[in-house]
Amino acid sequence: LSVVDPEANAADLDLVLLDLREADDFNLCHLPTALSYPAAKINRDQFIPELLRCKRDPKILLVVYHKDEQATATIAALLVQKGW
Repeated sequence: LSVVDPEANAADLDLVLLDLREADDFNLCHLPTALSYPAAKINRDQFIPELLRCKRDPKILLVVYHKDEQATATIAALLVQKGW
């Protein structure tokens, strides 16, 4: 578990923010700097370069979110099982 300084500017952090919802939901609304990466791609082992960069460099903070806490936790656990 990593804690980020609340005073830090997101642009200054070395992080990858992934929105795990479907593309339609992402297009309606998403967090600034988030990348659309539907959770189904994880199940199919379709990894984007930003995600692979996180795996290679443990200094990069990987932040994921989905439509609710349970969905987020399920996919986060799957990422951990796959080595992130």
